[in-house]
Amino acid sequence: MAISTSSFTASLLEHDIIARLIEKEICKKSYYEFLKRFWSTIITEDLVDNWHIQYLCNELQKVGERIIERKEKEYDLIINIPPGESKSTICTIMFPVWLWINDPSMRVISGSYSSSLSIEHATKSRDIIRSDKFQLLFGDLFQMKSDSDNKSHYQNNQN
Repeated sequence: MAISTSSFTASLLEHDIIARLIEKEICKKSYYEFLKRFWSTIITEDLVDNWHIQYLCNELQKVGERIIERKEKEYDLIINIPPGESKSTICTIMFPVWLWINDPSMRVISGSYSSSLSIEHATKSRDIIRSDKFQLLFGDLFQMKSDSDNKSHYQNNQN
């Protein structure tokens, strides 16, 4: 039995759609998986995975899920790890984006010891959102507001 080119192409397209839906759900359900999949959109070096990265992602996810569900906090999360261990990337750059894919109405304020570093972090968060990969997976959830889309302050169309 011969398979027509059009049915083969349709089958490939259906497979691609299903694969994207699966990846989307994996990223929404696991901050750690989201981080691994989107690391290369903002960091040129390969992710050097270590136990502390998954642990930190899991702790942030617990806190984030309580915030998304509008529950009271159980504890204050204090992170004490040495410089160069990716805490800014994990906590300040990628975590707000993960919160948005789970609740686009979420408001996030992030800061640093210097305004230039805060703007650099915000720009990288926005770079993730603007990436082709992000738009392919999550472009249906929200779009950036064109009148409020700059380096130091940006909003999506979910307010």
